[in-house]
Amino acid sequence: MSCCHTYQQQLGGDLSSHYSSIGHSVSERGKTFRLGNRSVPFCKIKTDGGLYPSGQAQKKCDWVFILCETNRFYFVELKGSGKTLKDDQIVQTIQDFKNKISSLSKDQIYGVIVGSNMPSQNTATLRKMQDNFRKHHGNKLLTHSSLYELSTQ
Repeated sequence: MSCCHTYQQQLGGDLSSHYSSIGHSVSERGKTFRLGNRSVPFCKIKTDGGLYPSGQAQKKCDWVFILCETNRFYFVELKGSGKTLKDDQIVQTIQDFKNKISSLSKDQIYGVIVGSNMPSQNTATLRKMQDNFRKHHGNKLLTHSSLYELSTQ
């Protein structure tokens, strides 16, 4: 059973149009995030242009996946080509979720950026961004250039 109803009560928004426990992947601008284990109960929330209407002053990440059994939150940003690598949309969404879900802790939070302009995994720029994310916002910042498949074993 999905945990969408519980989080919809805390976050607000329309349960039928912004929340889903169907479809283990999301794709935008040629980038994809996918849950590896299709039997894991989850809640998928369309944030940018869904839970948060388009045109708001502060940008939000594209999607949030919540793994119901572990209460892990994956804040997902799918970036097309030409977009700079930044985690600000993820961070803004995390802050909003923390304001509405008081029990949400750093070790439950993961950021995921799937984008064309990803530096290689060993660059100082990426390491600095990941270290900053871990220090201030969440457990880990995960990155990939076109497809990120989350192992949910």
